[in-house]
Amino acid sequence: MITLYFTATGNSLYAAKKIGGKTISIAQALKNDTLYFDDDVVGVVCPVYANRMPKIVSEFLEKATLKAEYKFLILTYGHANFGADGYAVKTCKNQNFDYVKTLLCVDNYLPAFDMEQEKRLTKNTDVNLNVIRDEIAKRVVYKPKIKIKDYIADKVAQKYFAKHADALDGTQIFVTDECVGCGLCEKVCPRGNFYVEDNFAKRHSDKCEFCLACANLCPNKAIICKNSDVNRNARYLNPNVSVKDIIDANEQ
Repeated sequence: MITLYFTATGNSLYAAKKIGGKTISIAQALKNDTLYFDDDVVGVVCPVYANRMPKIVSEFLEKATLKAEYKFLILTYGHANFGADGYAVKTCKNQNFDYVKTLLCVDNYLPAFDMEQEKRLTKNTDVNLNVIRDEIAKRVVYKPKIKIKDYIADKVAQKYFAKHADALDGTQIFVTDECVGCGLCEKVCPRGNFYVEDNFAKRHSDKCEFCLACANLCPNKAIICKNSDVNRNARYLNPNVSVKDIIDANEQ
């Protein structure tokens, strides 16, 4: 089994490891000219951003060939699931996943959530992950459809994001004077968007994946969401994942 994943703060990496098989980082795989993966079971684990898969994952799935008797897609999310699994089935027709499920985890979206509060919530992630792992082992087929209530909620959400692009494109990420130039943001950014100059972190572009690995993992909390950062003193990394794991997954 091959389990491909994209991660920023560890939730999807943790899920991928629990599901099992040979785990491969999508951010690293995209460096290769050939994206061909062949096994009896091949799956993808990634987060949901604004009810859709991250741009980097969509890019990967458009290019990749996943050859398997059974294919799965697991979407980690942290707050509301407005039919994200159903939209994934619809947008990934070329991959024809046999099993698509969502998994509730801590939400790392700093403009809307206090990480300390998020970490205290009961989300039953491990219980639900065990169910997902068992269903994959049994090769359960599940292709959800979009429900009317989710369709309506998603339309409202997408209209909001269309008017507020900075809620999704990363333009609100800001490096404060607390930066000491340690370079960790360079290593955890899956798009290679950071560089250090004169002991200060800078960005090649003000737009990015907005995965928030840089802000959540900065040891000095020097990277913030300047428009809205609910709790500047609270950040998140999945407790079962190390910073080195994120570096190995994302460093460009």
